[in-house]
Amino acid sequence: MDCYDICETRDTIRLTGVAGNQTLPAEILARGRLLAADGIPTMKPFVYLSYGMPKSGSTLAFELTKAVFEQNNYPQTRLSGLVEAKHALNFMDDFSDEAVERLSTAVERMGHPIVVKTHGHLTPAAHRLLANRGAIGHCVYRDPREVILSLLDAGEKARLLGRKAFSEMNSIEYAARRVTRRIEITKAWMAAPNIIPLFYSDTAFKTPEVVQIVADQIGLPVDAEKAERTVKSSKFTQFNKGRQDRHLTDLSPEQNEELYLRFKDFIDTHCHSLLDVRTVQSVAGQNVPDAVTPAPDLGDASRRVSANAAHSGIRPVGRTERCPCGSGKRYKECHGLLS
Repeated sequence: MDCYDICETRDTIRLTGVAGNQTLPAEILARGRLLAADGIPTMKPFVYLSYGMPKSGSTLAFELTKAVFEQNNYPQTRLSGLVEAKHALNFMDDFSDEAVERLSTAVERMGHPIVVKTHGHLTPAAHRLLANRGAIGHCVYRDPREVILSLLDAGEKARLLGRKAFSEMNSIEYAARRVTRRIEITKAWMAAPNIIPLFYSDTAFKTPEVVQIVADQIGLPVDAEKAERTVKSSKFTQFNKGRQDRHLTDLSPEQNEELYLRFKDFIDTHCHSLLDVRTVQSVAGQNVPDAVTPAPDLGDASRRVSANAAHSGIRPVGRTERCPCGSGKRYKECHGLLS
């Protein structure tokens, strides 16, 4: 076994003998021993729940999160017996008490974190798992108008290929009713403890920044650009037309106006980039199971987010105001935890 010299300060532990003389937060390293191969911390097992609205880039977000763990030598093994054979990914929609207990037991036996994709409801059992820090995760969402267009694309493709899934999506009204129901599920996930929101346009078109946010949330280093290249070039992400703001060109002005009024509250509150409104240091360490306070010095990540906020002209957020990330939580209970 290789050994590393460790120089510990109040906030960081510097490892010599690894590439770049890498520095990792002491609070992260405190969660477990160092792996001799590369100095990456061994984390206690936990579940990373990757929830997404259907047709919101949820598979892309799931694969990017997997890439963060895999870069740090945490294999994303298939959860045999929990995931139905028809699913190629670790995908679950059943979060009953029994299913959550089985999931927790399986991950504990594996001995390392596992990412699970879901479109399911936030059940009481899933909420308890998050509240007790047996899980963390994200909630991926999209402008409802673009979800509707993507559902119609999926419906057309399904009918052409003779597939049942999505074949019923044959009108804007039908798809809009489906989205209305889905928004309520999504808002529940957004408000859940230890969940960060990820907006589709950020995830799809500002991917390295989102990868870094997820890695900071987990508490692991990452080569964000490499993760993006790996996922977008070799993984199945269901990234169909992939055009930003396509509702502006693919819907008539009348359709746009009608759908905007129908989903006005959700669009106005949530459907904007989250990268420039993050006025806190970062989400690093905020939600990771067994995190230790005080929060680490986030260095470049802190300066990057602060610069974005200053450039955008956004005023400082009061601690009792709603968090600008759109979660619906008060700032002090969300991204203000690290301020």
